[in-house]
Amino acid sequence: RQRQMCIRDRPLIHRDKLIGVLGVFLRVPVIENALLSLRMVVDHLASAIVNARAFEEIDGLRSRLASENEYLKEELNAARPYDGIVGKSAAITATLEKTALVAPTDTTALILGESGTGKELIARAIHDQSEFKDGPLIRVNCASIPRELFESEFFGHVKGSFTGALQDRIGRFELATNGTLFLDEIGEVPVEMQSKLLRVLQEKTYERIGDTKTRRAQCRIVAATNKDLKSEVAKRTFREDLYYRLSVFPIEVPPLRERKQDIPLLAHYFLELHCGRFGVSVPKLRKRDCDALTEYSWPGNVRELQNVVEQAALRLRTGPLEFQLPRNEKTN
Repeated sequence: RQRQMCIRDRPLIHRDKLIGVLGVFLRVPVIENALLSLRMVVDHLASAIVNARAFEEIDGLRSRLASENEYLKEELNAARPYDGIVGKSAAITATLEKTALVAPTDTTALILGESGTGKELIARAIHDQSEFKDGPLIRVNCASIPRELFESEFFGHVKGSFTGALQDRIGRFELATNGTLFLDEIGEVPVEMQSKLLRVLQEKTYERIGDTKTRRAQCRIVAATNKDLKSEVAKRTFREDLYYRLSVFPIEVPPLRERKQDIPLLAHYFLELHCGRFGVSVPKLRKRDCDALTEYSWPGNVRELQNVVEQAALRLRTGPLEFQLPRNEKTN
């Protein structure tokens, strides 16, 4: 009986670290040789368990690196057209002051503004000035995700959890570990998915689809939208509790028509950028060019201005600088 107790309580130790206990129950007395053999089995078993855990961790890291590599390729293919926030107007200055105020904290920020105003640049500025700056900035365009893939995109899934899940997939929350997760077009998240997103924001935990393991969400959350979320809440297309959780610190990005003072500065910045790309000399912006650009209403905001300047820079290879603007879009 004492021998049986000894066998039952045999610890699994690897490099002086207890990793478990092996219990063996026998109906017959145990001879000393059997105890020696069991000790050898226990030592080999402990090593096998440690090695199996190590291989599992390596597989997880390999999967994570593959997912990060895939994401970086997507980012390179969709590289932002400009690198900095250009402007001296009171409107953009106020936006940058709010950005600098919230950036050093871990507070969730909601960036509001029309399409093309540069909301992603503000998100990058928040990330670059935060304690998460050494981690990745992972962007999710919520408007481009099929409804049935939202949960997998956000949280990941395990192999075999649903039809088409041929391998484990890491979600964007896990990819953003120790960094910032930028949820662009947050107003496009389906209502049925919003409750799960709210849980992650509140409890900082989530599970991959088909997995029972609870994981910690260790990232900063920044969201952006061109929608009026208060109106979406009134229409019951956006959860009120999620809205208040996201809008702890809202930042308004002004449309270009409210920062006309910045238009010549932006035009010159883009002109230098694209002339360098196309290998042509940078011409001087004439007053009539600046006046025409300033009078235009810019429904597409900074993104539209960038496109107009890029087209003008391309035409410099065969002619003079000329900005082509639709006349019916001018302000009165």
